[in-house]
Amino acid sequence: MKTLYDVQQFLEKYGVLVHVGKRIWDIELMAIELDNINHSGLIDKHDYLVAKLILQREHEIEERKEMPDIYKLLEAYEALYPYKVFFSSEYIISKSHCSICGKSMQSLS
Repeated sequence: MKTLYDVQQFLEKYGVLVHVGKRIWDIELMAIELDNINHSGLIDKHDYLVAKLILQREHEIEERKEMPDIYKLLEAYEALYPYKVFFSSEYIISKSHCSICGKSMQSLS
């Protein structure tokens, strides 16, 4: 299996025909039906995983079509800050005061 059509043909072998009307809804329903067939123990684990990955990929493609501006912005940010580089500031508070009464509070460490 390599395409969404292949997954549709695979599901048809088990009597599952999906056509809701919108492609992303079809993909979501196919994923649910695939999970049900897998939970029934009717399909091989490898076939299940391959079909699931294809459905996930196709779902992501459809989501990108629905919100292209947001994904372009996210891709631009990801280019600036790749996942392998992560920054986080660390603060050590050794002494603090209550904002209500002004008394000094001990550090929790």
